[in-house]
Amino acid sequence: KKVVELTTVFEDVKPPAVGSLLDGRVIKRLEGDAGVRVAIGPRQHGRVHLTDLADKYTAEVTVQKGDAVRCFVLDVQSESNLIDLSTRASR
Repeated sequence: KKVVELTTVFEDVKPPAVGSLLDGRVIKRLEGDAGVRVAIGPRQHGRVHLTDLADKYTAEVTVQKGDAVRCFVLDVQSESNLIDLSTRASR
């Protein structure tokens, strides 16, 4: 049997550039007021915090699992593979 280490599988996935616009799909609503998780590419996902979902304040998540969204990349933490996104039009 051939064994492939996970590190070699994910080495070819490059993180998106901060400031870029990406199309994605909501894959999960996060608990509480954390926001949503968005798939932005193969083997890549990011988080949109509740405060970054819309320009106007909203007390609850306004998107559902499966919704298509356009995201702005706010921050990429390459050492932990965390990608912060925004769907606010003002970004």
